[in-house]
Amino acid sequence: MLFRSGLPLIDQIQNLHPEVKVSFLGPSQLESPSLLDLINRKIPITTYEDPNELGMKFGGLLGQDVKNHIIAVYIGYADHFGHFMGPESKEYTQAIHGINQILQMMSNHPKVRRGNTIIGVTSDHGQVQIDHSISKWMTRPEWREYREKGITLASSGRVIHAYCEEDKLDNSKDLLYEFANGKGLVIDQSESMKLSGGSDRFKHRYAQYSMIMEDGYLFDVPESVQFGEDDERLHGQHGSLTEKELYVPVGIFGGNG
Repeated sequence: MLFRSGLPLIDQIQNLHPEVKVSFLGPSQLESPSLLDLINRKIPITTYEDPNELGMKFGGLLGQDVKNHIIAVYIGYADHFGHFMGPESKEYTQAIHGINQILQMMSNHPKVRRGNTIIGVTSDHGQVQIDHSISKWMTRPEWREYREKGITLASSGRVIHAYCEEDKLDNSKDLLYEFANGKGLVIDQSESMKLSGGSDRFKHRYAQYSMIMEDGYLFDVPESVQFGEDDERLHGQHGSLTEKELYVPVGIFGGNG
């Protein structure tokens, strides 16, 4: 929906149904507001420090005497631990259990138990465990080599976007397959747009080619991510076409049936 309309879902609800009250809860620890801006740009954010405060503030909002009220809650624990510790780590498993406890708390609220409220839960992506022994991080000289050949590489998760000079497009795809070294699929701009549901309105945001990596592989470029000797590389990542990354859970419960 974001690609088709240019607006986050919460903003679309407010525009279509201004009579509906919308509240938004987000973690205060989130260093960059960019993710929350993608989810919501219009509604003031009520922050919470921990699950206990989340439960208290959620209960307070749900207890308000409002006829039609949508409460959006962003819970980022699993995403954080999945990236930094890996989706196969005990920290990730513990984060999932923590979210289950939050959902249990929500489902026990009197308004939910009476059938006055429906709760939905979903995610924006899955993750795979990155195998650092087979992953590749480009050096700056390597990145400049491709730049000199007319290809500017930028990374987004496990997808590398290749912005190519028009007069060198014919040779670019072969160079990208050489770079992928049998570990990725190279698709053109039209295929990328079809996969993501993007409209022509956002065509300028798509590279001429994209490399989508296989399970466990991460190729990254220095213009996007810089690592020093003491920096910790991500252990979980997403952005490719494997089942683990494409699988997005959806749960709906509460209401009158």
